[in-house]
Amino acid sequence: MSDFSSGKESETTNVMHCRCRLTPSGRKISRLNTESFCYRLLAFELLMDTILYIIAGPLFLISLAAHLFVKLRLRPKDNSDLDEYYHEFEDSHPELARYNKLSRLTFTAAVIAALLLFLAVAL
Repeated sequence: MSDFSSGKESETTNVMHCRCRLTPSGRKISRLNTESFCYRLLAFELLMDTILYIIAGPLFLISLAAHLFVKLRLRPKDNSDLDEYYHEFEDSHPELARYNKLSRLTFTAAVIAALLLFLAVAL
């Protein structure tokens, strides 16, 4: 049976509120081992949060900037030969296909980065 509860107030209050029962009720665990486990768990959480922030923050900003660049600069111009294509064959136009592919890719990267940032904040 495992029971662990902690808040994100501060490291000292987390350790004070940390209640860990990792052994059956018949065996006693020392307070030093319990606090050591809680400190290691908190250190892992801080490391995981830091890694998520380092990866997700720049990824979000870069993908957002790239998405805006794709939407503003790579969109087929009004004077392109896209109007000459039939409606059924618009996807085969190379310029439009490239625009659609890059638009989906950058938007997906921004969504994934936002989810990683949410995980970093929520955990």
